[in-house]
Order: sequence, then structure tokens, then C-alpha cells
Amino acid sequence: MVQAVMMKTEGSSTPLLSVQNLCISRGRTKLCQQLNMTILPGQSVAILGQNGSGKSTLLHALQGIHAIDSGSVKLLGRELSAWNNREIAQHIGLLLQHSRDEMPSRVDDFAMLGRLPHSHFWKSDSPLDRSAVAQALKDTDLTRLATRDVESLSGGERQRLAIALILTQDPALYLLDEPGNHLDIAHQIGLMELLQHRITESGKAIMFATHDMNLAARFADQILLLNNDASFVFGNRDDILQETNLSRIYGHPVKRALTDTEYPVFFPG
Repeated sequence: MVQAVMMKTEGSSTPLLSVQNLCISRGRTKLCQQLNMTILPGQSVAILGQNGSGKSTLLHALQGIHAIDSGSVKLLGRELSAWNNREIAQHIGLLLQHSRDEMPSRVDDFAMLGRLPHSHFWKSDSPLDRSAVAQALKDTDLTRLATRDVESLSGGERQRLAIALILTQDPALYLLDEPGNHLDIAHQIGLMELLQHRITESGKAIMFATHDMNLAARFADQILLLNNDASFVFGNRDDILQETNLSRIYGHPVKRALTDTEYPVFFPG
């Protein structure tokens, strides 16, 4: 197993999330084994790997909805298992790859669900709640659709609404499963830039699973590569995003090009 662990050290030294010797499986299939990782405020971590390598399952385990085989996951220095679901939701927001929005609801009502971890069930929506929803709909370009029924939305609009819900939740750690799904380039880049600004300005962090090597190169400072044999490579973006590593992970030649941007560009060989 290859591990390259070189963490960014600027900013706060208190980890939002720390993972030690984590082993997870899906059924009888072992996924990442003996994973060690620390996520600090201000960091952005991208997970890359083939279908079935465990990207989604890992995110679910870090949010507490998928059981771990062994190891430790700590939120703010405390075992994740010691937090109740409401407390976890106040600190960790999970964007699922396939959202479940079957319940009939207006767009603004659906976004308001993100405030549940911070609210009391016997109280009506506060001005702070309504302000958070209004800002999230504005940030995701959904203000004009606020009174529309969720079922009437396109795939891209539903994805933006799912992100709006996470924005209203306002967690310390965003766990995003394929955040670019169904989004056109403008919304994909715009929303990732928005999230990047949030973590930079507010001491939050992001971990996102993606198939897009270039999205990872542009928005992540740490990279986790998951192999289908349960091994992994983890470390700084420029150390990990190399042709050899990516070609091995994807089982196909990957080429790296340098442009006038601050990040490299990758394409199939």
C-alpha cells in the first residue's frame, strides 16, 4: 500500500476531522484499508477513483451513515460515534450523489430543510433561517424558481437545489459526492468557487468525490486516490496528480499538460 501523506499546515492546527487506520467495506468487498488522514480548516480534499473504488462509501462513513470495520473517525477531536445525529448534522453536511426529493415541496421549502439541525421543531422559521435560504437560492441561481415545485425541476436545477440545502445547513465540513453532476460548466465552476470562498473565509473544509481530474486539480489542495484493490495514495495535489498515479488508478493512460493557469490539466492518453 502506498501512502503519501504531506499535509498543508497553514491556518488552524485543530483538525475538523481526523481518520486513523480506517477500514471500510461494502458487503464482502474491502474498500480503503488503514486510511490515515487529517482535514484542517481551509482545506479542500478531492477523492478520485474508478466506479466501485469506494468514494461514495467513504463519504458516507465519514458522516456516520455507513458502518466502519475498524479504525477511528474523530470530529473536532471526539469520536464520531459519540456525537448524536443532530450534532453531526450541525457540523457535517453530506451531498448525496443521488438526492431523494420525492416529497412534494416548493423549492424554498426544500432548501429550508437544511436549517433543521439548527432549529427546534416547535419553533417556526426564524429570520436567520429565511435569510440563509434566500442567500443559498441566490448563490445557486434559483431565486426565480423559489416557489416552483421540486418535481418540476430539471436535473441540473435539482442538483443546484441539493447544494442550496447544504449551503443553508452551513456545516463546518462539506462532504460532496459528485458535486458537478448534471451541472453546466458555468454553474459547476461558479458553485465550486463559492464553496472554495466559504472554506477560505470561514475556516470550513470540503471533501468531494469526483470523476473529473481537472475539477480536482483546480479546486483541491489535497488528493486521495482510491484503488479498486483497497489501497490508496494521499497527499498534496501537485505530488499526487501525476501521470503515473492517475494512469494506474484509472487503468488507462492519462497525460498531464501545463497551461497558463496555476493548476495542471489532464486528458486521456
